[in-house]
Order: sequence, then structure tokens, then C-alpha cells
Amino acid sequence: MTAVELREARAQAGFKTSEQRSREEAARVELLARRVVLDELGVYRRFVRQFERILGRLQTAVPRWKSRGDYDRFMRGYDRRVRGLESQFQKLEAHPGLKGSTFDRAARVFRSWEDLNTGLGSMEAPTERFELILTTLRADLAALAAELDEIEKDERLLLLPGP
Repeated sequence: MTAVELREARAQAGFKTSEQRSREEAARVELLARRVVLDELGVYRRFVRQFERILGRLQTAVPRWKSRGDYDRFMRGYDRRVRGLESQFQKLEAHPGLKGSTFDRAARVFRSWEDLNTGLGSMEAPTERFELILTTLRADLAALAAELDEIEKDERLLLLPGP
């Protein structure tokens, strides 16, 4: 019996390849990670809401910066909001459960926003790059919110054991 014939015979007998078992295990782990997100849904929702508010303030404030003083005044209130968002993200990070694709998406959005914040000091007027980053962040947040809605409606997750 050749290797190809053996593989076909094993498939017909119901044996799974290591790749199939790996995919199934990855899907199972992701499902368990989504269960963790379901348990922490309130924290994720607050993170998204707070993030959207910060982006809205940025979008309205940056075009009005005429001088360094305008930037400094904005940053006084902005720093407090930044600390609040960082606190929300730390709550997500600190959770001992599995970290799946939902957390990965939230982390990518947060890191992109940190990159944007790093460049804010040098920005006296909105640039195309700034607008592009804001648009991308809003799209990523919308995708995260849609994923949270999907998790909330997924009844399979309720059948899984909680933490």
C-alpha cells in the first residue's frame, strides 16, 4: 500500500489528519476565548465607548489647533481621558483567561491609537495621515463592536463552562 492509498484509507475510515486536528483544536480554543469575552463583555463595551468618545474629541479638536497653546490646553483634559482608556485596556489585559482574536483586535486598535498619540505633539493641523489613522481606528472599533455583538448573541457560548 502506497502513502497516498494509506492516506485515503485512513480518511475513509474516519481518521483525521494532524492538520484537521490542529484546526479543530484552534477553533475550540477560540470558542473558549470568546466565552471569556462574554464574561467580560461589560469591560469590552466600556473600552469601545470610551475609545469612540476620545476619537470624537480628537477629530473635533485637532483642526482647531492654531498654536502650541491650543495643543497644551487640549492635552490637559485629554491626558485624564487617556489614563481612563489605558485603565480599561489594562483590565482587559490583566484578565487571566484565554486571549483570542477579539482581544487581539482590541490590542491592535489600542496600539495604533498609542502610535497616533505619540505623533500628536508635532501636529499643528490635521494631516492626511491623521485623518487616515482616525478613519482606520473608527473602522477597527466598529469591527470590534460588531464582534462583541456577535459574541453576545452566540448561544453556543452559554453552554460552555464559565471561569
